[in-house]
Amino acid sequence: MYIIENKYLQVKINSQGAEIKSVTVKKSDREAMWQGDTPNYWARTAPILFPHCGRFTNNTFTHNGQEYQNPQHGFLRNMDFTLVENNAESVVLMSQSDVETLKIYPFTYQVVIKYCLQDNTLHHTFNVKNQSNEKMYFNVGYHPGFNCPFDDKHTVADYTFEFEKAESPDMLVCVDAFNTGEKERLFENKNTIALTENLFDNDSIAMDNLNSKWVKLVEKDTGRNIKLEIAEFPFVLLWSNDVKPMRFVCIEPWHGINDFSDAKPEISQKYGMQVLDVDGEYQTDLSMQFED
Repeated sequence: MYIIENKYLQVKINSQGAEIKSVTVKKSDREAMWQGDTPNYWARTAPILFPHCGRFTNNTFTHNGQEYQNPQHGFLRNMDFTLVENNAESVVLMSQSDVETLKIYPFTYQVVIKYCLQDNTLHHTFNVKNQSNEKMYFNVGYHPGFNCPFDDKHTVADYTFEFEKAESPDMLVCVDAFNTGEKERLFENKNTIALTENLFDNDSIAMDNLNSKWVKLVEKDTGRNIKLEIAEFPFVLLWSNDVKPMRFVCIEPWHGINDFSDAKPEISQKYGMQVLDVDGEYQTDLSMQFED
């Protein structure tokens, strides 16, 4: 477990999956992250999704005529990372393909993840390099879960999701975690979604045409909030499980999306796949601001 901190935040990152395990907001001594330690809820905290987001049809894909099995959200969240650098306010971790990953994903890669604090903002940078001798197909997604309510003085009804701009988002219709190809207008010209105990009874809310640069989880009476920068992400999902009472919510900026139920098996034909040329590098950053 690696720790970085400044006068605003203390952050703990696990070497397994390079996963954020804790963010303490020092002003109020508040744990912002869901701890994944309650039976029947959700065992993760903030997994990184790679080499794909969501599910492949039948959890499989093909490449050059060979079939590969890959679990939901990929396998990076279960990999052990090697420490590259650890300073007071930043940590750099690395993971590389090996003989085991090549059995389920046919590309050679190097992933470098950096966490860096800047005042009350945590920057989470993901860099991947294609070390294969062919084009590499992949997705990257973030899946951070936040304690909600923030404390025992509030209920979920005291919170809203707030967007930078008024939105009219399309929600991707999913059945059994797969896209049907249909879309439904979620709402018209609003910049907030009220949080309720039943908001996620039908699974996640997956949106693909947002114009806002950020989305916040806001505590209405105090103004305390968690803000995520989402401008560069084509898909944003909101999710919690349906266990009552609600204890956490996830705000998930993704560069990919769940497979279509009738999708072609070839990975190069999957909807939303990103492509890296030989020796190509790709970088994305998720910034999370914690305001008390």
